[in-house]
Amino acid sequence: MNVNWYKSFIAIAETGSFTQAANKLLVAQPALTQQIKKMEDEVGCQLLTRHTRKVELTEEGRIFLKFASDIVKLEENMFEELSNTVKYGGFIRLGMTTFMPSLNFDKLMKMFYDLYPQTFVELSEFSGNEVLANVKSGILDLGIVTHAEELPVGFHILDETVTNLSIFACSPKNSLYLKNRETGEAIGIEEIRGLPVCTTKSIRDYLFSFAKKKNFEPNLRALGDSKQSTLDLAKSGGMIAVITMMPHETEGLDAEMDYYPISTQTLNIKTYLLTAENRELTVSVRRFVDIYKKSLQS
Repeated sequence: MNVNWYKSFIAIAETGSFTQAANKLLVAQPALTQQIKKMEDEVGCQLLTRHTRKVELTEEGRIFLKFASDIVKLEENMFEELSNTVKYGGFIRLGMTTFMPSLNFDKLMKMFYDLYPQTFVELSEFSGNEVLANVKSGILDLGIVTHAEELPVGFHILDETVTNLSIFACSPKNSLYLKNRETGEAIGIEEIRGLPVCTTKSIRDYLFSFAKKKNFEPNLRALGDSKQSTLDLAKSGGMIAVITMMPHETEGLDAEMDYYPISTQTLNIKTYLLTAENRELTVSVRRFVDIYKKSLQS
């Protein structure tokens, strides 16, 4: 039984609901239910009474809650004291995808190294599926991934953010494509039907999914690693670049391109910081998780 199990039990006791506790902990409800059953099997008694609309503690559950709260508080005090007195190195194996709309990674690492300069962070870039596989197998301590769908089981989500991105069709000014439109005017995705397009590797599948809803397949000619490389491909190859942008990115755009927002098409991208389910985190990894959350709030 690890400390995360105690935290799960405390969340259920506080909310009186498996559903609300699962949402608070960012875990799947079936996994939380299974975890509580394992805890009850291990202590040899029933800790919770399940009703239709709420969950109540048994007498044994109230005793268990007291000790669980003490254990969690003791752990918090230990890490706080260590943080105040020790700045030892440690080692963190971190994997992430290149598409990170909600994360300022340079800011994150500066905040972390300002406090813990002797910690060694081994950073690797993978596809989203590779990050998940390497976290689950233990090759990575932590993964930072973007995902538009639900994550597979077997992971403990340490943080989750949602970013809404607009999709733009970008045409070189010397191109004949989309010239019946004013730059900045919204277009329908069906208007790129048959036109040669390029896009970033990170949103290729989303582009095909959106086009499929309009019963066509994009005439994809090239893939870029980033937005800028995709715009460069469009300029050099006479193509339409399909890219995502956040609202603040619409300033300072490439002056050689015309930009057309694709109406009704937005991406709700979730960025997860995660580790493998039931994995104990080292002091260094816990510190990184704490700084990661603070970097998103500041």
